[in-house]
Amino acid sequence: MPDELIVLGSGSGLPTQRRFQSAYALRATSKLFLLDCGAPVSSLLYKHDLDPLDVRALFLSHWHMDHVANLGLLLTQNHLLNRSRALKIYGPRGTRSKIQRLLEDSFVLPDELSYSLKVTTVKSNETYTESLLQATFFRTQHLENAKYKTHFGRKAAAYGMIIDGPGWRMVYSGDLVSPHELSPYIEKCDLLIHEMAHHRPEEVAEFVAAAKIPHVLISHIGLEYDQTPEAIREAFAKYYNGDLMIAEDGMKLRLSQVGKRKSIEVKASKESSAKRQAKNFSTQNFKRQVARDQQDFLDILQKDFNLPFYLSRQILTTAQDMLVKPTHSMVYSGQVRATVTSLETPAAEDKPVEVVLTIDAGPEDDDVKQRERAVGLRRGRILRLLEQAVEQGGILSQDNLAQLLGIDLSTLRRDLASLEREGHPIYLLERLNGTSPGSSYKVRMVELWLDGAEPEEIAHRFHRSPQAVRRYVDKFAQVIKLNKEETTVKDITALTEIPTRLVENFLELSQTAQSKLDWQSKLELELQQQTEAN
Repeated sequence: MPDELIVLGSGSGLPTQRRFQSAYALRATSKLFLLDCGAPVSSLLYKHDLDPLDVRALFLSHWHMDHVANLGLLLTQNHLLNRSRALKIYGPRGTRSKIQRLLEDSFVLPDELSYSLKVTTVKSNETYTESLLQATFFRTQHLENAKYKTHFGRKAAAYGMIIDGPGWRMVYSGDLVSPHELSPYIEKCDLLIHEMAHHRPEEVAEFVAAAKIPHVLISHIGLEYDQTPEAIREAFAKYYNGDLMIAEDGMKLRLSQVGKRKSIEVKASKESSAKRQAKNFSTQNFKRQVARDQQDFLDILQKDFNLPFYLSRQILTTAQDMLVKPTHSMVYSGQVRATVTSLETPAAEDKPVEVVLTIDAGPEDDDVKQRERAVGLRRGRILRLLEQAVEQGGILSQDNLAQLLGIDLSTLRRDLASLEREGHPIYLLERLNGTSPGSSYKVRMVELWLDGAEPEEIAHRFHRSPQAVRRYVDKFAQVIKLNKEETTVKDITALTEIPTRLVENFLELSQTAQSKLDWQSKLELELQQQTEAN
């Protein structure tokens, strides 16, 4: 069996729908090892046809939960499966006592385990051998600050690793303060696994380009790039000409190829492959999948419930009418669910609507605050909240906004006046007076981009991050592409995962673009780049 790296989890400390936490299965010399043990490794091993009993050793970078949260369950899982082979764990100082507490908190005494647990406290620049595999740990600066040292002493240690296999060398960064911490350890590195939870892509790209590393796998992806990994690839394109891979859960890499200086064969799990197909915005694939789902539903009604075809079809139609419609029921970190006045009937107080609003957009808001301080961040949030309410059929009042933002009305009115002076329409209950709101501010951002403005300039004008600007441009191009394929507005909404209002606004903007040659040229270039990326 060829040596292989399987990305079990490519996420970071904040869980998302798309990614699990840091963990990698390494199959080397027909043996199985784990690099870190974020949740839910115990289940993911089965998903990839791997047996927990086959794990020979775990190599832990540090004890942040996004790297070790599944460790306790993995240990008890092996015990319940009556493991007999010894299990080895290599980790920082304190690993032995932490594992003992994990077992005791699970009401399992270490001497009751069905197997022998061998824990090794690693030291910097020391090499540990497992069969034909060698792991050399090196200390990083991730936990080297006064707070950690004061409270946790020498146990506050984080490591990266050099993994040497037969014919290949892989470096796992662990978590870093700076990519340059890796400089002493990347000699003869074939594959670098570099985290993207604590860095800008450009910073990492410059480093790996200067180091001439042939293969780079970007993983441990933070919330900022969770849904837009293509932004990482765009940043790298300015500096790095090597073999760049952006990790997705389930990705598999053939390590036997890394030492040959050619592109690594990458395979995705069935689930990851399906996600990519969905993100490719293929109307044909979408319609084919819908047809299959409908036929499966009809088959169940006819075969399992003995219903005639015409009645099964009626049930399907009724179910679609009731259930297949946009929903905003899911609330994520930084969001709140609120009941507000309906946009359609603002005077009818007895017909409110429920909306989900993003108060804190995480790293994107942090970026705005760093550039524009708290005032700029607050004004950007006002624009976002007003637009999100309108997208979901609601409209906010001044009292709604003040309560959501935790500010008084006088501060809010100053912010609203400033936004109006900057040229932003304010879609507020007290301002619209029953009239319909105009186009989304996201459309105005795309218009500026078509006019040649840079994302940073647009971001400053709208108090948003450059990543948000890039995301709206991408969505605009996707809408145009799907519209050219004669996709309905309903299907475009489902495929792009943006509100119907914004889809319609983007389609109106595309009509305007037809009369402007410079806009057409820029849009065609963007569509071509997206096609090549897919």
